Amino acid sequence: MVSITGKPQLQQKEKFMSALTAQILLGQSHPNDGGITPLYALYLHEGDKCAWSIHRINLEDSECEKLGYWFCASSQIMADALLLAAFYSGGKGAYSEQLLNVFPQAKTFRVGSFDLSLLDRLELLDMVKKMPMPKMVISIFQGSSLASQTSLLRDFEFDCEICESKSYRVTNQWDKIPRLGGELSSEGSGINP
Repeated sequence: MVSITGKPQLQQKEKFMSALTAQILLGQSHPNDGGITPLYALYLHEGDKCAWSIHRINLEDSECEKLGYWFCASSQIMADALLLAAFYSGGKGAYSEQLLNVFPQAKTFRVGSFDLSLLDRLELLDMVKKMPMPKMVISIFQGSSLASQTSLLRDFEFDCEICESKSYRVTNQWDKIPRLGGELSSEGSGINP
């Protein structure tokens, strides 16, 4: 199913157990400084399934519209985020048509990287390298599988920022023992576990 704008419609009503382990904002860079004016947000859900949910952001109305889910293999998380960025905010006109010609399944109700052959994936990623892409600000939370895949971004030339956890405190619900990392694990941090 394709929306009125010609963009692929992603599945809306999928339910699964997961936690959000990363967020990617897609949008426009400030012409002179850092930061971003976000147009879309991708949220990585990891648990019994791995999926990106994609949301359109309207800052003027303080609204966020969920467009659906893109299911992926845990080994293809960053590549799939690049494809989503291209489909939704990078793929304009001829680029969008080229992407949909290679991946017509993107028009169907259920969308995921499992529908892509390895050759199609490589062809799509090669197309994405040539497209005008939005800025990406990637926030990676503790334990995310995305943390080991960001080196893929070296092959692309668009603006991006990668923000990883500097410090964390995570308490396991079963043993109630806090695990500390970064500055929170060193003495004198001013925070007691």
